[in-house]
Amino acid sequence: MLTRDEYVVVVDHAPLLIWRADASGACDYFNERWLQYRGRSLDQEQGDGWVEGVHPDDRPACVSAWRSHFRARTAFEMDFRLQRHDGEYGWVHDSGGPVCDGGGHFAGFVGSCIEFNLVARSSSEAPRDFRNLRGLLSLCSWCYRVEDEGGAWMQIERYVTEHSSIGFTHGICPNCLARAAAEP
Repeated sequence: MLTRDEYVVVVDHAPLLIWRADASGACDYFNERWLQYRGRSLDQEQGDGWVEGVHPDDRPACVSAWRSHFRARTAFEMDFRLQRHDGEYGWVHDSGGPVCDGGGHFAGFVGSCIEFNLVARSSSEAPRDFRNLRGLLSLCSWCYRVEDEGGAWMQIERYVTEHSSIGFTHGICPNCLARAAAEP
């Protein structure tokens, strides 16, 4: 178990831009990595201050998605350009979701961003195939097949075996084993 001080170190120095919004939708926390990336203070980023860093062409869609998911209290993922401390824009993948307090009441959102394209900062379009830059793959959430570079869908084991030196063994995790044992 981490102490509070150790937890603060982990959150502030994780290789992610971490943020939090309160129940009203105002951002009230950004980790040290976020502040370094943006080159701004916590006071400047709080509330809606962070929106100033979203590229003007991406801002309407970003803010609309943010508000829509916040009202619905649903998790989201989106990509947009965020201004760095050097004035350049980096494409970031932002994901966030609702959190509840100890009493089970909606307390706001927590999320993180990761810059996924360091090469085309000035590009007006998000890279079409960024999954190869950071090892992200399109995965079907129903059949768990992976989309390959040519757009074909294949079993994840086959894809990983063909694209790496990783092999697979199969077993049953404890949760599935318990669920299978409980079925009549």
